[in-house]
Amino acid sequence: MKKFLTRLILFFAGFLLVFISVAKFDNVARCQNKNDNVKKLVCQQNFDSLDIVFLGNSYCYSGINPIYFDSAGIKTFNLGVSTAGVNYYSVLINDYLKSAKQKPKSIFLLVSPMTLSEKTDDALNNPIYRYTNHPLSVEEYMFLHDPSLIKSYPKIIARSFSRTFVNLYTYFTSKQNYCDKGENEMFASKGFISSSKKSSFKDELKTNRFFLPFLKSQFDTVKAKKFLDLASELEGKNIKVVFYELPSNKLYSFFNATYLHDYASFITKLKQNHNFIFVDLKLKSDYYRDQDHLNADGATIASKEIIKQIKERKDLCELYPTQ
Repeated sequence: MKKFLTRLILFFAGFLLVFISVAKFDNVARCQNKNDNVKKLVCQQNFDSLDIVFLGNSYCYSGINPIYFDSAGIKTFNLGVSTAGVNYYSVLINDYLKSAKQKPKSIFLLVSPMTLSEKTDDALNNPIYRYTNHPLSVEEYMFLHDPSLIKSYPKIIARSFSRTFVNLYTYFTSKQNYCDKGENEMFASKGFISSSKKSSFKDELKTNRFFLPFLKSQFDTVKAKKFLDLASELEGKNIKVVFYELPSNKLYSFFNATYLHDYASFITKLKQNHNFIFVDLKLKSDYYRDQDHLNADGATIASKEIIKQIKERKDLCELYPTQ
């Protein structure tokens, strides 16, 4: 009986080892991946000696258009990635710095009620840490950034295992190569993902249900501290940190009063110790593509407003003199 149990344990241990090993090939089709977030990551190392790297979630990639900064003589790249919160910020910027020959003068960190919510850093559905230039394993990401993922580890590995076979098929059959500048539009847009769509009441009614859980959200003080720690880490590398917030249409209406009060207190604390740019624009719904994302027209206005504030701030305009 003991010998049988030993063999059974060894069999399952061997099976688990093979399962996890196969799952590590989930990013094999990195250069063939059609996801805009991944296409952005495969080209980011081509942008060096920057004045500003914009970090954020989808609000960032749809709300900051580098072309307007370029026209003002400010070299930028939009490193906004879907669902990104402070854990993904840390992964993304440290990955970028490993590839950069010259570190950026400054890093702009997006904050909003969403970036401190439970919906950020979706390791199951959007494991962006697997597609960076220096990818992290699930285990490394969990150990370094989010130990609580141990509860979801079996699901994440199972998803990676199934993704491996899809990506292997794509790798051998796809003729696309988004690592090639000519095939990846992110090289030209510098990470900006444009949308001409305009928000409508009818469309919002269809998607409001996705926002309703935020009414019960509790402000995450652990994530708030991580934001401050990340800022200190970057400043320790002699990189200027600027926090910024973009217009967000109806986002605030989906969070409860206590959450918003705690968030406001956090922003007050940020302003006391760090540079902060608030793009306080009262834009009509025509400048958004949905309840919380700017569209291309909104991004134009928001980008120009940030440039305007940079020009008005002595500490910033001296860092990268504009035209």
